[in-house]
Amino acid sequence: MQSTVVFRRAQEEDAAVIAKLRQEIWSTTYRGIYPDDMIDQFDYAWHTQKDAQRIKSPAYAVYLMMQEDHPIGYITLHISVPAHLLSLYLRQEYQHRGIGRRAFAFIREVFQTLGVSTFTCACQPDNERAMAFYRRCGGRVVGEDLSNEESWQNSVTFQFYVMRETDLVIRIIQSMDECIEFVRGFHGDAQFSDPMLTNEEQFQTNLVKCVEHPDRHCALGVYLGEQLIGLFTFLVLTEERYLEMLVGLSRDRRAYAEMFRYLERHYPGYSADFVFNPKNYLCKQLLEERHAEFEPEQQKMVLDVPVTDLDTSGVELFTPEYQEPYLSMHHQETYWTGEKVLAAADRFRVFLAIHEGKVVGYLDVTYCFEQNEPYDLFVLEEYRRMGFGRKLLAQALKCNGLKGMMAMVDVEAVAAIRLFESVGFQRAKHENNVTAHWTVPEGGNGA
Repeated sequence: MQSTVVFRRAQEEDAAVIAKLRQEIWSTTYRGIYPDDMIDQFDYAWHTQKDAQRIKSPAYAVYLMMQEDHPIGYITLHISVPAHLLSLYLRQEYQHRGIGRRAFAFIREVFQTLGVSTFTCACQPDNERAMAFYRRCGGRVVGEDLSNEESWQNSVTFQFYVMRETDLVIRIIQSMDECIEFVRGFHGDAQFSDPMLTNEEQFQTNLVKCVEHPDRHCALGVYLGEQLIGLFTFLVLTEERYLEMLVGLSRDRRAYAEMFRYLERHYPGYSADFVFNPKNYLCKQLLEERHAEFEPEQQKMVLDVPVTDLDTSGVELFTPEYQEPYLSMHHQETYWTGEKVLAAADRFRVFLAIHEGKVVGYLDVTYCFEQNEPYDLFVLEEYRRMGFGRKLLAQALKCNGLKGMMAMVDVEAVAAIRLFESVGFQRAKHENNVTAHWTVPEGGNGA
């Protein structure tokens, strides 16, 4: 699994950090390319002052690359005309991990946002790895300065097209036929597969239905030229100003960035939930950059062989007489509030745990799918460890008949995982998910 790298706009107080990174990277990466005395007599104060000036200047954009809150490199861009990549520096131990490619995709995204179509970068020709990297990123040589007395001053200038000479476009998907092969390409991908596409029923619900019912759904394709590089589907509840990403498939940061820009243009002010693969660092990274709030990672539990003859005493199907206590104890920090669950009687059953005439717990569980799911299981604290949670699950399984069932449980909730295992569930491999909550900004142009 690749750790998330965040690109954070540098502040003036970061100048000393950037100068320290430059000193370290010169010493480890540029030894033998730059003169030893230039490295060993590094003027820390002068470099700090220069970086502070660039950070403050509107002509530059400086970014720190952060991993787990630690600076691992930086980017300096000249964003006035002519656009130029001044530096892309990464600490030696973080090289050859794909971070440079992610950084270059981020650089293209920044320039695209600014309306820049091309930019340049100068590279020291003896830095063979950097020369090869820029060629792999699509650079073409447009200039050379190779006649300097000091060889370290020589340079080769590369030019890059922000969109690699091809327009990146996003458009509404009209037919799933154009996406089938693309979707199949993510099957079994531990990093970029989607946890909401694990069976045929989810394929129909989260992809096909989204194309066939555009009144409540949005299916977006991101294309690089004629090549599909990203597929995203959303539930759209206009009356509630709510979005939920049902499927997000891409291995290209630009596709996610374009999707977010689309949401910012078309759904300002909406609340949006994203359920995605915890190993999908690209989706996570762009959500982090937009200050989304994340819930704990969820372990998927799948019903294997249900345990029979379980005690269900004290568990009753919801009736209106219990509406007030059920609603009063129901979780509110969720889309499926108690009120919404009761209003969706064609989707949910509600089971109640009753003890001496008092409602002490509840279970909201779907019943209309081939694989149903307990959405919310809750028991009052003073009645926990008395078997009510197990009884509620047992009654749900009894009413579920021959259908399948799955559940999502916090990965660190050991007691909850054991509870599900006790009634016949097993942990599914490579199907965990994480949920992020984001409010689409009002009046934003995207980033």
